[in-house]
Formats: sequence, C-alpha cells, structure tokens
Amino acid sequence: FGLSSNMNDNNVTSTSGSTTARQDTDSLSTSFSTQLIGHEVESSLSGLETATTNLDLSESNENDRVACILSKVKETASETRKLLLEQAMTTIVEAHLTTTINTHANVLEANKKIQQKIQEMPEAYALSLNSNNLWQQFMSAMLPEITKVIEFCTKLPGFPELRQADKIVLIKQGCFEVMVTRFCLLVDPDKEEMLDPTLQIKAPRHVVRDTPMGDFLDQFFTVASQFNPLALTDEEIGLFTAVLMTYPDREGLMNRTTISVIHQLFLQALYLLLRKNHQDADEILRSLINIMPVVRKISENHLEFLQKIKLNSPSEFDKKFPTLHRELFDIAC
Repeated sequence: FGLSSNMNDNNVTSTSGSTTARQDTDSLSTSFSTQLIGHEVESSLSGLETATTNLDLSESNENDRVACILSKVKETASETRKLLLEQAMTTIVEAHLTTTINTHANVLEANKKIQQKIQEMPEAYALSLNSNNLWQQFMSAMLPEITKVIEFCTKLPGFPELRQADKIVLIKQGCFEVMVTRFCLLVDPDKEEMLDPTLQIKAPRHVVRDTPMGDFLDQFFTVASQFNPLALTDEEIGLFTAVLMTYPDREGLMNRTTISVIHQLFLQALYLLLRKNHQDADEILRSLINIMPVVRKISENHLEFLQKIKLNSPSEFDKKFPTLHRELFDIAC
C-alpha cells in the first residue's frame, strides 16, 4: 500500500477503469510532454529555464519576482503553444472536477441541506455539532482526499512522463498544498464557520479549534480570508492547484528543467483563464502568488503537528492515521 503502488493504481482507475483507457491517457500525456519540451527547445529553453529558476529559487525582491511572472505569462504564444495551453487547460480542469467534491455548487448545496436540518431538527443537529464528531469527519476524509489528490496529479499533462522519483517528490511536498487550497471553499471566514471535508457538518470556528489539531486547522480560516475574496471559479482553482503541484523549487527534484517548462505552461494557462473571467486578472494573479508561501507554510505546519501527535501518543497515532498518510508525509510507520 506504498505511495508508488498507489500512484500506479490511480493511473489505472483514474480514467474509465480499463487498461485501454489508461494507455490512451498515457499516450496523450506523452504526446503533450514531448510537444511541449520540443517547442521550448526551439524557443530557447535555456533562457526559459534560467528565468524560471531565478523566479522560484533566488529572486529576493518580491515586486521584481511578481513582475517577472507577469512578464512571462503575458508573452505572446505561438500557434503550437496556444494548442498546448488549450489542451493543458482542458485536461487540468477535467482532472480537478473529477477528483474533488469541493466545488462551488456542492458547497452551496451542502449549506442548503445543513440549514434545512437546523430548521427541521435543531436539537439533533446541535448535538452532532461537537469537536469529537467534527474530528472524526476530518479523519475519515483524510485517506480519500489524499488519494484524490494523487489521482489529480497523475492526470496532469506531462506528469506521467516524469521520473518516478520526481513524481514522488512533487506529490509528497505538494499534496497538502493542494488539499489546503481545496479546503478553502469549506471555510466561511466572514461567519467564521467551516464545513467538514465530507460536506455533512458545518462548525463554528471555536468548535474547530477544540479538535485535537485545532490550532492547526484554525490556519485554514487565515488562508481562506485571503483566497476566497478572489472569487476564483472551480476551473481557476483547478489550474492554481496544478501550478502549486508543479512548483520547480521542490527539494530533491532531479529534472527541474522539464518541471519548470510544465509549471510555466500551467501558470500561463491560469493567467489566460483569469483574463477571460476577470477584469483585474493581473491583481488576482499577484494575490495568488502572495498566497503560495502561506499555503506552503500551512503544509509545513501540518507535518510538524503530525510529528507532535506521533511523539505524544504513538499508539493512538498509528491507530488513527492510515499508512499512506504517514508515508506521504514521511512520518515513520
């Protein structure tokens, strides 16, 4: 039940469930990656790689860093690149929508159902609204959520062609960042309420704080207060998480060049969609760039909290957290 085998399993099941479907998808991804790398080589890949590396690893001035990103995504695309951008956008959006229940429509429907429960059975609902029940809902959702994010990654254009070691690095370091972004829709920072990942319970912030990882979960309200006002569509959220997942500064990556090229394409696809849907696309992208370190910090804090729980109560930790969860975040089994 290791991470590598789980990734392989998802390659089989993430399409129609047949080996033929998987082969068709892999063929499409391989064709995409080959075209992309070939196109960038023709367009002076070395220059792009230098810009991306400086952007992600060594740019100290924040304004210059953001300006560099905006400059890159605004570059006029060739006809070949336009086709690749369109394919990337379509594939990523589909991958996102088929691997998450956290969409605007589902959250709206969940809120309506919960409000109806409160009106019809106020006492029963009030009894269910406690930190233990909320914590159980979170724990039961962890393995499915992790599995969905891994499945999302395997569907990203170009991802199947990466080295296995790089796939694992990207998933291990980016998985929870994707989960944080998806969970933002569960949070209402104005009313200080949060839905559980199964969309069954909506708890006030003080109840969330009372769970075993309450101090950690409380950070979701902070990032949601920055993320939600941007009013991203489901499609834009999907593209943003693809950008997060392919961030080329991950420690331990072997082929940063290819990952940088893929990341840059996803970033440009996100910008083009923002420009299509919003008048202030530049400002929204600036805000998203500023949110990225916040999301990464929450991911790092998640690991620290897991380590504390493991240290304070090893047997309870082993009982509650599935093997994949521990392996994915490098918590000794």
